[in-house]
Amino acid sequence: MDENNTIDEDWLDRVQEVVNYALDEEMYVILNVHHDGGGDPDFGAWIRTDEAEFSDVEEKYITLREQIADRFKDYDEHLIFESMNEVGFEDYTDLDTAYT
Repeated sequence: MDENNTIDEDWLDRVQEVVNYALDEEMYVILNVHHDGGGDPDFGAWIRTDEAEFSDVEEKYITLREQIADRFKDYDEHLIFESMNEVGFEDYTDLDTAYT
């Protein structure tokens, strides 16, 4: 993603290509955000468990999901969207807010 939170077009094209391979084989596909470097910014991580950055992460995350949803909006129930996988909230003091 660039500084405007736009997904690289080549990357998204490749994701769609792989999704189409599976669907062509009559499989179901689950598309999600799964580990973005394990929380380590040295590996490009931006999804954090840090309350202090929640607003920035939320904005970026929503923009990401909107782009994915727009790209795959005409697909049927064989493509399933899972928002995230293995989310941790170790650094949050307000767990009700974190889980919301």
